[in-house]
Formats: sequence, C-alpha cells, structure tokens
Amino acid sequence: MATRPPRFRWAGPDTAPALLFCFPYAGGGASCFAPLTGGDLRMGTAVLPGRESTIGDATTSGLRELAADFAHAVVAEADRPFAVFGHSAGALLAFEVAHQLRDLGADPPLLLAVAAFPAPDRLPVLDPDADLTTALPASVRDDPETALVLLAALRADVARLATYSEPLDRPPLDIPVVAVGGVDDPGVTRDDLRAWATRGTGGSTTVFPGGHFFVVEHPDPVRAHLRAAVEHLAEARLLRSAF
Repeated sequence: MATRPPRFRWAGPDTAPALLFCFPYAGGGASCFAPLTGGDLRMGTAVLPGRESTIGDATTSGLRELAADFAHAVVAEADRPFAVFGHSAGALLAFEVAHQLRDLGADPPLLLAVAAFPAPDRLPVLDPDADLTTALPASVRDDPETALVLLAALRADVARLATYSEPLDRPPLDIPVVAVGGVDDPGVTRDDLRAWATRGTGGSTTVFPGGHFFVVEHPDPVRAHLRAAVEHLAEARLLRSAF
C-alpha cells in the first residue's frame, strides 16, 4: 500500500517552544512560505492536494471538509503549543481548521493569524469557471505540462472559496485573531482586516510594507511579528498551567 505524503512540511529548529501551522494561498504549495523560515520559528506548511508531492490526489473536497482533514493532522503533530496561520485563501482554510479543532474538542491554538484576506462576511464573489491562466507566473505559463497541473490546483482552490459559506450563528473562536496585511495590497483594505476581530477574542491588526505578497516580499518583520505573538501566548499558557 502506498505511503500517504506528509500533511505538513517542516522547517526551523525542533527545539522551538511553539509550532506554527501554515496554510498557503490559492494554488500555492508548501514551498511558498520558504522566505519566512529562519531564526527560531518552527513552521509546518500544509501540503494541499493536487500539487508537489500530492499531484494526482483528489482536489474536489469542499473547504470545510479539507479543513477537517487538516485539523486531524494538526492534532497528530502538535506536540507543544501551536498557532495556525494562513495567507490569502489559506487564511480562510486556517480559520476553518481552528473551528474544526474546537469541534473535535482538541487543544485550541494559541492564536489564529490571517494575512492578506478579508473576513468571512466580506468575501469577494468568485467565478470558478473564469480563466485563471493569467494568475500563473509567466515561467509556469511557458511550460504547458506544469501549467496544466498548477492550474487544476488553483481552480480547485478557487472553487472551494466560491462555494464556501460560513455556518450561521457560529460562536467566535476563543482565541485571539492576529490580522496582517500589505499597505499596498489593492484587494484587501484595513477594514477587511479589522473585521477579523469579531471572529475571535481580542487580537490585533497590523499592516506591513508591500502588496498582496508582503509576507514573502518583506519576510523579516512579518516573521518577527508572528514569532513574538506566538511565543508571548505560549509563555502565558505555560504560566497558567503551572497554577
């Protein structure tokens, strides 16, 4: 029987006091957060179906079904305090993973961090049948075989977003929501980011230099911001457990 590929690709020292489970943007693979790695931040990036080591895997599950799968993987791999983080479309997946963890009765994340994506009640209307070829890098468009594979993964991710609806009357998460964005991102406003505050208990909104991909354009301040938030809450939880 074939061995199932790992659900997360890890980088950073295994001695880190906390883990950061990361979910990439639509069409993105586990390598998209490579610029954020470094220092003492231990990051596990989700390996989504239909790309990299999972080419050939089914890509048709809905977003909440995919989140349930990854929530079980988080439970299996979280051997210390952890947070969940998503960039762009990955922010919505991370949000649903946090809810699925609560539904499972699992230990909650320290926080939910979301980047470059509006809160669920402000989602744009998407057409999963639109021509997404222009969303691929030029170097990929010049390679028809690779473009075909990545386009299928991108289309599946967009379809999940287009068919997503947040359950009615669902209570907020019992964790802070840290929303971050790029000051020059034309598609996500500060109000879009601030609206995440109602999805958790407390949190913050911070903008950084750069556009929609500020996370990889200016990784150092973003890494420092996430690490400080995660480690502060990890220390606070450790102190509470001692009493």
